Amino acid sequence: LGDADAPLARVFQYRVAGEGALEGHAVGNLIMAALDDIEGGLPAAIANASAWLGARGDVFPSTLEDVRLSGVDRDGLRIDGQAAIAHNGTAMAHVDLVPPTVDAYRPAADAIRDADVVVIGPGSLYTSVMPNLLVPGIREALREARGTRVYMCNVANQRGETTGHDAADHVEALFAHGLEGGIDVVVVHDSDAVPLPEAIEPVESGAEVQERIRALGVAVLTAPLAGPADPAHHDPVAVARVMREVLEGGEAA
Repeated sequence: LGDADAPLARVFQYRVAGEGALEGHAVGNLIMAALDDIEGGLPAAIANASAWLGARGDVFPSTLEDVRLSGVDRDGLRIDGQAAIAHNGTAMAHVDLVPPTVDAYRPAADAIRDADVVVIGPGSLYTSVMPNLLVPGIREALREARGTRVYMCNVANQRGETTGHDAADHVEALFAHGLEGGIDVVVVHDSDAVPLPEAIEPVESGAEVQERIRALGVAVLTAPLAGPADPAHHDPVAVARVMREVLEGGEAA
């Protein structure tokens, strides 16, 4: 919610290189862990980090409890830990939290229920988006939300984690993890109309895939969403344009 190009924001996003216990960890996560300890709690830590980064709006964690991510890939192998899942070479089939029953952070659940529009994603399906939705109170809040619930589907697949997934597979995975009845509209980059470069595996979202999503009872909104400089990720301007259409009550195709 701040300027992603600001020097401090780039420090937060930096992942430790080399070998050792910290390899692959985001510096921002380490800073948050330190602030949590210094300030005596995650809400205060987030408030401090938000002020440093110039964040606009409020940031709420899904839960204040310590959890671990675990999952099973499509080969049936159990993978433990967010980093291990993200770097696994085989697409995931299912993930869950350990422990599975934790309390949602009430301000987060209340904000979801009261919002005019709730946007889910974009982000790593099984390691960024899904863990929040696995918190029981967050799932319920999404199903009870009074506003429009939008899933912003990824433009490109991540090697291993979602290899071979099309947009309908993404929605089906969300439903399989308890979000059925919690999505009104799926926004997809139309891979038929605007193909991605050959080196990037797109999240296929052509006409046949869109029909599969509609068969799940979810509307589909298509737009050219790939960033001009980084086509594997969303163009913020394009996302803002689509969300304005949703806010203004534009009809989903």
